[in-house]
Amino acid sequence: MSLTSEPDAGAPGVRSLRVPARVDDALRALLVLAAAPPETPVKLTEVCEAEGLSPRFLSTLLVALRDHGLVHSYRGASGGYWLARPASEISVADVYDAVDARRPLPVPGSEVTGDLWQQLETELRAKLASVTVADLATRS
Repeated sequence: MSLTSEPDAGAPGVRSLRVPARVDDALRALLVLAAAPPETPVKLTEVCEAEGLSPRFLSTLLVALRDHGLVHSYRGASGGYWLARPASEISVADVYDAVDARRPLPVPGSEVTGDLWQQLETELRAKLASVTVADLATRS
């Protein structure tokens, strides 16, 4: 089983992956920061306007990203947020870990289905770790 091929979303029985909004919103915010010159603070309001996000919601995400060492911040009139390291060194898995506190729970059931879910979790983690903010920036 591989997660590299794109399924036909219109095919019967095919469902899309449910990604927490927090993860997607945090990635979009990081893309705004990645587009700025290195170590140049970007105001919260600028990120919110660029991505249509609530300042209150985004500020909680940015605090989580800061606490995980993905962004730096500076208060004041000339303050804002900027990437703590190059976009090429921030993986989607890093972002997921920073903003989504949920952890995989063991799925009760037979060994057969439990093994399947564990294999999928392992493959998904590997894929998320292999894609960086820089990779996403080149796609936009």
